[in-house]
Amino acid sequence: MDTWFGTWVERSRLNIWVVLGAALLEAAGVPLPYELVFLAFGVLVEAGDVGLVPGLAGLVAASTTGNLAGYGVGRVLGRRLLAGLLRRSARLRSFWARHRVNIRRNTLRVLFVVRWLGFGFGPVIWAAGLNRLPPARFAGFMLAVNVLWVSAWGLLTRGLLDLVSRLKRPGWVLAALITAAAAALLARHRLRAGDAS
Repeated sequence: MDTWFGTWVERSRLNIWVVLGAALLEAAGVPLPYELVFLAFGVLVEAGDVGLVPGLAGLVAASTTGNLAGYGVGRVLGRRLLAGLLRRSARLRSFWARHRVNIRRNTLRVLFVVRWLGFGFGPVIWAAGLNRLPPARFAGFMLAVNVLWVSAWGLLTRGLLDLVSRLKRPGWVLAALITAAAAALLARHRLRAGDAS
């Protein structure tokens, strides 16, 4: 029973570097489901392929590095990208006209809330760069947020998978969790697509 995680990890060729790479891309603003990142992380910990504390530290480092990369994109390319997006979307133009000042004044609050909600995190990271938030302040804030966020989600996922591993048919439960995460991703994508149109 306790080796099924290890067998699944071996068959899927999943390793910590793939998980850390996905965490970095998600944190930079690529629309990847962080739910699956944490689920894969929990599976690796449960299989014994990575320790809990070193794995969490790796996820914090990958997330913070990704945040800095997204910030850099916003700082270097943000004005051109924003101008192009505003030309293409009347809804975005209206939103930006109404909220530009509040986003600029409250960038750190918006970053904190959106990190926990998971909707629109990439554009907020890019906006931090676009708004020329001081890089050291941004890096320190995101490091603190990532320590809290990664620890909470990582420990929650680890506990959930520990519970799943004790069940008689853990493979089915894991498949249901992956399906639920994929459904959440699809719903999030449809919500974003509806907002963009």
